[in-house]
Amino acid sequence: MDERSNYSNRFVPYVNAYFQFYLLAGLTFQFILLYLIRMKSPASLDQLKYFLYNTSCVQILEILCGYFTQHRSLPNSTTFAVLANGPCRYFGPAVCFSGYHIFLGVTFCVALSISNTVVYRFLILRRRDITKRHLIYIIIFSYIPGIVTMIIPFTDNWDFPVATNQTYSEHPTYNLSYYVPFSGFANINSSQFLAATAVLAIGAYGIPMCSFLLTRSILKLIRAHSNLPTRTKAQAKTLVHGLACQILIPLLCYIPIFSVYSYSQLNGKENLASEHLLMILTCLPALIDPFISFYFVVPYRNALLRVIINRKEDEKTSTMAMPSTVSIRQISVNFSVLFLTFFHQIRCLPNSTTYAVLPRGPCRLLGPNACFAGYHISLAVSMGVALSIANTVLFRYLLLRFHGFGKNHYLTMIALCYIPTVFLAIVPFLDKWDFQKARSFTYKAHSTYDFSIYEPFPGFSNIQSIPFLTATGVVAIGAYVIPFGSFFIIFSISSLIKRHTSMSDRTKEVAKMMVKGLAFQTVLPFLSYTPIVSFYLYSQFTGEEMLLTEHFLMLCSGFPALCDPFISCYCILPYRQAIIKYISRKTRRGSGRHSRSLNSADLSVFNDQLTVRADVICIGNTGPFFRTYQQQEPRILVIQPTSWLVPFLIGESWPHYKKQKISEHTDACL
Repeated sequence: MDERSNYSNRFVPYVNAYFQFYLLAGLTFQFILLYLIRMKSPASLDQLKYFLYNTSCVQILEILCGYFTQHRSLPNSTTFAVLANGPCRYFGPAVCFSGYHIFLGVTFCVALSISNTVVYRFLILRRRDITKRHLIYIIIFSYIPGIVTMIIPFTDNWDFPVATNQTYSEHPTYNLSYYVPFSGFANINSSQFLAATAVLAIGAYGIPMCSFLLTRSILKLIRAHSNLPTRTKAQAKTLVHGLACQILIPLLCYIPIFSVYSYSQLNGKENLASEHLLMILTCLPALIDPFISFYFVVPYRNALLRVIINRKEDEKTSTMAMPSTVSIRQISVNFSVLFLTFFHQIRCLPNSTTYAVLPRGPCRLLGPNACFAGYHISLAVSMGVALSIANTVLFRYLLLRFHGFGKNHYLTMIALCYIPTVFLAIVPFLDKWDFQKARSFTYKAHSTYDFSIYEPFPGFSNIQSIPFLTATGVVAIGAYVIPFGSFFIIFSISSLIKRHTSMSDRTKEVAKMMVKGLAFQTVLPFLSYTPIVSFYLYSQFTGEEMLLTEHFLMLCSGFPALCDPFISCYCILPYRQAIIKYISRKTRRGSGRHSRSLNSADLSVFNDQLTVRADVICIGNTGPFFRTYQQQEPRILVIQPTSWLVPFLIGESWPHYKKQKISEHTDACL
């Protein structure tokens, strides 16, 4: 019974944790969106507000219904089991089964509410006389398919014992006691079941496809519209792009999982992951849609950004200088990762119910408790590295978008960035540490391994505990969300730089170089964290041994800290020039021919330009900034007091500066 439970219900703790987060986060973001619709919508969105209200309200209902049932779908040959794990279980299987049908109907309404908005945008471009009554009719008609989907199953015969008995007989390896008593369809060949399934199939495939075709037509109409000013066209395109993203989410969520479900239903094959994912992916758009509205509806985006940085939007940009606080923080976390990686040298070995942490570093001198504690801190600091890079990317974006971004703002950003890091470091300490159980299970599960070089090693005694699941969830979110989010912001930064009118070409080039460096720094966590965490999760869920990933999980986590300094040294121009200047100065000291001296001088180096404020400058023919000026003897340039700022450009000849009243002497440098 334990083995069956470990296999058939191995995803249950993760799904439970997901739905707790889903309820809290989903309702929070939806209510924020409702507030923005109510308080921050300009007059130009008066009609669109009806559709935004409609979508948000049905998505709130979807979140509540999904959390209420938390069902797992288990198809059989002639029946269909609905295994509920939500609060509906307190009211009996009939209530859970009713909640299941209501959830599917509401999900259909969510998909249609998004398509409704697309239809509205299409009609408003084709004809101008769309009234309030027309809007209400469009919204009301969109509820009809969802209501039909809800009602049809209630006309069928509900015989739960038939579905329960066949589920037990066709899935003998499953431990279903966790869901008893559960409900289900007694006959999947009934006209009611087939009709409801057909309506859902049409919705899963037809709605996203039709919406995409309409979106494409809308973009063509906007481009061809001669009466719209350029600014209005740009805003309309931005809104349509947001609608396209909202359509893309159902396309990615509904079609693949519904296809897998249909395949499993027709072939009678067990697919453990799809049993849970059918519910999770169906209700996922309600969690993501608010973010799309936050970004693509410009008034809402501006309102949120004003709250975040407490400043009004300004098209001007402040200085492009990087705050030293950000750089110092990034250096400190990178150094911490390198030190902790060397100190622990961890090898990670997942088992079916435990998780072994095999250290080989100096931490072994302090015992398994110190190694286990350091392992948690090391993972947390690795996330801190990824967050520090993402923080820098976000800082560059906000600096371009807003004027008056002060020191207190980026100090607040840095402080907030530490919250996930500290949380990840603390959570595992709340779990029970039973190293003996983890060791004994590791020896049993990996009988061919030699663990003598790691003894005594620590580990998690129960990978289904809340602290372990929470920590794993945070690590997974960091491995996937942080790199992709950073890439998205980097693309936005590049677009802002290209469109910025107050920047000179030279400043734009410097800014682009900085953005390239941030892109490289973002690629590192993406290449290091995402694949290895994916392999780790795969090994954890399937129980397959993957010898390389056992070592590479720790190696890849610390790899960005090794490469980041080289990226910063190359892509941050002052750092690169300082290193080149230092190397070239060392080289000239060995030549013994000429030297360069400055008396009462003030130099400022920027890219290939040298601005000099000096009384006397002596420049040798091997000088790093004047390598095209070749003379037999070095010269002393005496700058007249009336000329305090004299620019010297690489490749320019001395006659170019005759107007600067510079007297030349062929005397050698003293």
